[in-house]
Amino acid sequence: MPTVVAVNQGMEVSIMKQQLAVRRLSWHALSDEEKQERLAEVRLRHQVQIEREARRLRQR
Repeated sequence: MPTVVAVNQGMEVSIMKQQLAVRRLSWHALSDEEKQERLAEVRLRHQVQIEREARRLRQR
């Protein structure tokens, strides 16, 4: 059974690398305005995660 897991993990890594390459290509194709919008979305998403984690840590 470990062989199947290794094959699956290898495929997952390959798929992740392909997805990253596609994201890089698509990023370069964006206009400056679209890049700014995407960055704002990522910034907001990370800020929400940071605040959620901070609240969780304060509850301890």
